[in-house]
Amino acid sequence: MAESNDALLGRIAVHTKLVSPDQLNQATAVQGRGGGRQRLGEIFVEMGFISPAQLQKLLTAQKQVLAKQAAQR
Repeated sequence: MAESNDALLGRIAVHTKLVSPDQLNQATAVQGRGGGRQRLGEIFVEMGFISPAQLQKLLTAQKQVLAKQAAQR
């Protein structure tokens, strides 16, 4: 479940142009090397790709998408 949420967060971040596809690849590589223990959004912030405020906006957008998907089931 967490992996699909991270994938969604990554897609939203690229779609909104907060991160580039290359930055997403870099962050997912870091996440993979860490065994997937760290959340993708945290990695984006640590790598300086986005600010904590931008992460909060991404998480809000992610929650909205997940709620919409759940409502469609």
